[in-house]
Amino acid sequence: MFRNVFILVLVLGVMAGIAQAALVLVENFDSMATGNIDGRTCTGVLGGTWDTQSANTGNVVVEDNSGSRVVRFMSTSSGGGRGVGFNSITDLIEDSETGMAFFRFMIRTDAQVPRTYMGLISDTSDDPINSTNTDTPTNIPVGFGLVDDSSGGFNLVKTDGTTVLKAGLVRAQWYNVWIEANNAADTFDLYLSTATGPAGAPALPTSGDLVAGTIPFGVATSDPLTGMIFASPTGTVQSSRCYIDEIYMTPEPATLVLLGLGGLSLLRARKKR
Repeated sequence: MFRNVFILVLVLGVMAGIAQAALVLVENFDSMATGNIDGRTCTGVLGGTWDTQSANTGNVVVEDNSGSRVVRFMSTSSGGGRGVGFNSITDLIEDSETGMAFFRFMIRTDAQVPRTYMGLISDTSDDPINSTNTDTPTNIPVGFGLVDDSSGGFNLVKTDGTTVLKAGLVRAQWYNVWIEANNAADTFDLYLSTATGPAGAPALPTSGDLVAGTIPFGVATSDPLTGMIFASPTGTVQSSRCYIDEIYMTPEPATLVLLGLGGLSLLRARKKR
């Protein structure tokens, strides 16, 4: 009994410490003026610079939605690709490290179709969100897509656009996303849960939030993961509006997360004896 209590206290202590310290704010847009985001410095504590595909586009803007300030993006009315993202954060996920990224997204209910890709990038240039990267989701090393399911909702897919990882997501619903990237093994775990809205600091994922594990990188890389991309590639029609808020990143939380989840599993196993 005492050992069980000790394990539980240890696990809870580790998890609480991770939740407070591991996920570090990159951007929540609260102190950013509405309008064009291109060239602005991220307002969190990890630095970084925002970039867009087509610098003065009205298809990528900071605006207020659901009671919070967010970034909104979509393709042009004729289907031309548009994207937004950042790079050059100060605390990279190095090639030898496992790190985590968190953000929230929502796709609006409208007459357009979901056609959105997002994830971690390793581009260190001053123009990471260019037409090539926006229109080529398979260039995203660590990411996924959101595509129309022909039933009013959308599916979460690999960056190949066809392999469904989770079906039946709904519009006008905010979702939490955690990407746990093992940059040494070039694989990642993807977690997803519903959120009550865009704002608020994140918690860590639970084992029940896991969508898929050990997903191979779309593009293997020996470079650090330096930022993120959110893009609507070129298509025949305009894509649905997508909103992003509360972006956090950190290197090396995953080891501690796994320790915490492993400790909970051990405790459950002991209780079954």
